[in-house]
Amino acid sequence: MTKRIPFLAAALLCCLFAATASFAQQRQGRPQPPRSYTPELTAVVEKLAKDYQVRIVVDPAIFLPAPPAEIGQVRAVDEAIVRLTEGVKGVAWRKVYLTKSEAGSGIPAARLAAMVRAVDILETGGLVLENPGTRRATSLQKNLPVLPGFAEELRSLNFEPTPVYVIYNTVGGGSGSNIQDKFLDLQRQQMELMMQMDPDTLASAMAQGMQMLMGLDPQTRSRLIGNMMQAGMQMFMQMDPGVRMEMVGGLVRSSMEMWANMPQDQRQRFMQEMMQMGQQLGQQFGGPGGTPPGRP
Repeated sequence: MTKRIPFLAAALLCCLFAATASFAQQRQGRPQPPRSYTPELTAVVEKLAKDYQVRIVVDPAIFLPAPPAEIGQVRAVDEAIVRLTEGVKGVAWRKVYLTKSEAGSGIPAARLAAMVRAVDILETGGLVLENPGTRRATSLQKNLPVLPGFAEELRSLNFEPTPVYVIYNTVGGGSGSNIQDKFLDLQRQQMELMMQMDPDTLASAMAQGMQMLMGLDPQTRSRLIGNMMQAGMQMFMQMDPGVRMEMVGGLVRSSMEMWANMPQDQRQRFMQEMMQMGQQLGQQFGGPGGTPPGRP
């Protein structure tokens, strides 16, 4: 009996994957993806910019899950932006001072946001980059105090003293000083993108990702899948029993719901394909009748 476990596990795994894929292909009764209120935020910001005669840009990478907060009565544009961004996860704002030549060029919002994000995540007090070929250097010094006369100092350095207000997505660039932080940021970005996709688009993206995985050389693919399985099992076993039970229960409920919503003809076809795949995997791991190949 125990020798047939690989066959049963393979069949169950195929069942879950097939049910998920079939549900993603259904067009009737599918849930709508969560709405982003970033366009409403942009509209509010455009009115602020007009009222205060300043330039305010919104990073297009922002995903706003709720309508922007009411601003109410404010005395300055800074206060208004604070109210708009206060408490919004993954969103921050900065004043950006550009050179006089760049200030009038209208740098796109996405590029400005990427520049701000890249500078803001640097964990250094300052640095200087020298290009020996051109004998030119680029300098950066963080956490300089803004003192009286700051505007005059900017002018002396050929900067425009009127700032550009940039509201940006803080996790869009993969912040963090080590590989674990960067991986967590990538996971957050992935979840945000998945929440913006409908099931068909997500299924297509997942299929392309699977093609990328299968396009790797066998040794690299085996190592990658092995590392993922080992890390997943370790995380699962270290998880709080209550949380683990809740996660498994949610997976089972979702799988059963998807299976129940699947048309009968698709269900039968997928069951046949899953049984065939399960038999093939069972023979590969346990041989015919559950006996390992080459053994009596």
